[in-house]
Amino acid sequence: MMYLNLKKGMVVGFIAGLIGAVIVLGMCVWASTWPTVTEVSLRWAFRPWWRGSNWLEVIGAFILFGLSFGVLAALRGDT
Repeated sequence: MMYLNLKKGMVVGFIAGLIGAVIVLGMCVWASTWPTVTEVSLRWAFRPWWRGSNWLEVIGAFILFGLSFGVLAALRGDT
């Protein structure tokens, strides 16, 4: 019988979520520094980098990466 290792899943999920969130925040900050070519440039979607929509992207990445890796780690069990 297979038992879930919830503690391991939560730790791995939290770490993976943080890594994913930092990567997405870094991409938002990087995209906000691009030069503006037109009035509808992608740069304006991320500027300023602390904009609320950027934080929603970061939270989404945290949840996506955290759940994905956390569930996989919990299902793997003790090895």
